Amino acid sequence: MFLGLTIGGLAVILGLFAGGKVEGEPTLFATLFLILAPAAAVWNFRQMTKGVAKLDPEGLVVRARGGGNQAYKWTDISEVRLSTFAERGTLNQLWARFMGIDENEPFVELKLRRSLRLPLLPGRSGTAILGVPSLVAKTVTLYVTEPEEFVRIAQGFVRR
Repeated sequence: MFLGLTIGGLAVILGLFAGGKVEGEPTLFATLFLILAPAAAVWNFRQMTKGVAKLDPEGLVVRARGGGNQAYKWTDISEVRLSTFAERGTLNQLWARFMGIDENEPFVELKLRRSLRLPLLPGRSGTAILGVPSLVAKTVTLYVTEPEEFVRIAQGFVRR
């Protein structure tokens, strides 16, 4: 779908250029934007979803390669479970396809007892940080290498 929209946008821009409705420079900038903006979004998403998740008795700490740390206390997590984009509905399935992710591949979902905190220091998030509570964010998605094993171990900490 996303590829279709990009190709369609490029076709419209080139059609307007061929018809003399726009000049060369605006066409060049629009074309570059249609190509580079989606590529940058995909690259950024891929960087933010790579990192290390550390499970310890105090909580869960996630350090993303693209920058940013997430910290959650076990007392703030009510449930750790497996989920898929297919289970989450049509918009999530489209997002998975756009990002090149198998919509049936499992990932980890954390259900929180309290909402995420909006950080006072950039690059940090979670429930175990200094910040202002968010009003709506009570679910966190983690993409780990072995989600089934991660959930099994994490559930042991949540049940304590």
